[in-house]
Amino acid sequence: MMKFYRNFTKEQKRQLKRKSKYVCGIAAIIIILLLIFKCGIRDDKQKKSKAQAPSEQKILEFSEDSKIIEEDKVGEKISGREKTDEKGKSDEKKSDGRELSDKEKSGESRKGIEKKDDVNKNTAENKGDSKQKSSGKSAEKAEKQSAKKSAGKSEEKSAEKKSREKSDKTSPTENKKLDEARSTENKSSQSGRLENLIEKLNDAELPAEKNKLIDEGAELAKKIIETEPENESAHYMLSVEAQKNKNYEQALRELEKAIVKNENNYLYYYDKGKIEYILKKYEDAISSFKHSMSLNDSFAQTCYNLGLSYVKIGNENEALIYLTRSTKINQNYEKGYLEIARVYNRLGKFEQCVKAYETVIQKFQNNFQAMMELGSVYYQNGKLAEAEKQYKSALSKLQKSEMQTLTEYNLSTVLFDERKYEEAQNYARLAYEKKDFISNNSAKANIVYNYALIENTLGKTEAAIKLYNEALTLNPNHVKAMINLASSMMTLKNPDFDRVYKLLSQAYSANKDNFEVNNNLGSYYILKNDFANAVAFYEKASKIKPNDTEVQSNLGNAYLKNGNLEEAKRVFNELISKNAKDWDSYVNLAKVYIQLRDKENARKNLLFVKANQPDFRTEEVNSLILLLVEL
Repeated sequence: MMKFYRNFTKEQKRQLKRKSKYVCGIAAIIIILLLIFKCGIRDDKQKKSKAQAPSEQKILEFSEDSKIIEEDKVGEKISGREKTDEKGKSDEKKSDGRELSDKEKSGESRKGIEKKDDVNKNTAENKGDSKQKSSGKSAEKAEKQSAKKSAGKSEEKSAEKKSREKSDKTSPTENKKLDEARSTENKSSQSGRLENLIEKLNDAELPAEKNKLIDEGAELAKKIIETEPENESAHYMLSVEAQKNKNYEQALRELEKAIVKNENNYLYYYDKGKIEYILKKYEDAISSFKHSMSLNDSFAQTCYNLGLSYVKIGNENEALIYLTRSTKINQNYEKGYLEIARVYNRLGKFEQCVKAYETVIQKFQNNFQAMMELGSVYYQNGKLAEAEKQYKSALSKLQKSEMQTLTEYNLSTVLFDERKYEEAQNYARLAYEKKDFISNNSAKANIVYNYALIENTLGKTEAAIKLYNEALTLNPNHVKAMINLASSMMTLKNPDFDRVYKLLSQAYSANKDNFEVNNNLGSYYILKNDFANAVAFYEKASKIKPNDTEVQSNLGNAYLKNGNLEEAKRVFNELISKNAKDWDSYVNLAKVYIQLRDKENARKNLLFVKANQPDFRTEEVNSLILLLVEL
């Protein structure tokens, strides 16, 4: 080949050299392009490798502690991959260097270029190398930055790993202390939450809100008890839950456990007293309330409940002391003022009672209960006009409600006793029409019975009978309704004697000492011409109410019909001695004398009636006078 080259002319040699330069330049460019292409492939591989690492973080779906552990593991994996990639890049660079050197040698061998031409070739190659190095430096710079970041992350993960390893090497004693510290912190947090719930419970007013807080507090208390069996707040909350569930014995036990841990909490003793009151352990309740007061003497509720406890054991005067104290501690303690008035009423101190009720009404103008009770006090003491005024005052402020219905009922009873029957009937009807505001059937029955009684008094027997039956439907054990229904039925032309007897027998079984049932049984036996039984029941009724002139008159007639003439004469003479204008007794006494064949005394009584009350039983009096003529 060298021989062939020597045979070229100078011009041919110059052209060949020029072409060789072009060929070498093109070859260098091709080599550079190949190197760039290979670097690009490696970058893609690196990107794919790095893109796979974050996908492992998808498993972080646990608690916060689990997440930390899982993230550490992922960090380790990422760090390992980055090291592998860096090593791979270094190997690739070495390989690229070897590949470039081989190609250069191959180029020289193939072309057989002389030493002289090598200089030109090297110049072209140097230019190619310069371009190659420039391109390679950019890629290398990016790779170094990426490697630096990866190295930083690796260092962070490595530090975390060392920290964990150091923690793992901590001594068992130190670990125990740490666990105890965490446990104490957790307990403190739970206790704080519970105390916060107790405070909210004390401030809560709505039942639904209270129940929700109690349920939440009890659940937390049970958790606390597992690790702190003697936690006072937990036992207190469990006591509150037991009270809610009406398990008062359990409530008392839990509260006593709280007191063992803290004997200076006045609320514990206050609640203890309330539970003992409910369990009717009034002496114990008094002791607990007094202990609570010794710890805090400015809590009005304690004084009030202590007063109620004294009421339960019959010590009204002591009750009055503590109830009064409750209103001094809290001058707006409405319940305290109302209970003071009730105590005065039970003590029979009428003036103080009225004054106390008036204080309640003045301070708390919407306390309709006080208005009603004051009306009842006036009624009980025979102050019918004042009672009427009080009830009407309450009604002027009341809307349709249970309270309004009861007030109308009470007012009708006052008016009935005042013999204002028409007005009484009006209010009785109003109460009857609104009876559905009353939830209790026994109370409803009383309202219906009252309306029936007034209708009966006004002579509306049929209407009264219907209402008495309605009252018995509401309350089958309403004794007065039984008696009055039987009494009303006996006034009918054709009474249902079987029903009458059944009603009176049922009433008598309920209360053998009831005056009305004995008197009406006497009347029943008179209608049945069973005078001996009539005498027996009238005598019993007379013993129950010895000053009742009506039953005395009934008894005298029963004696007369049963042939007990001397007893009859005694009874009628007693009646006349009590009331000189008892015209019935004069006529009945005349009948006794006729039976005794004492014409003179018989005529004397009949003529006395005719002279002083000529229109009284005129036909009967005249017929008896004629009978005396025939005797």
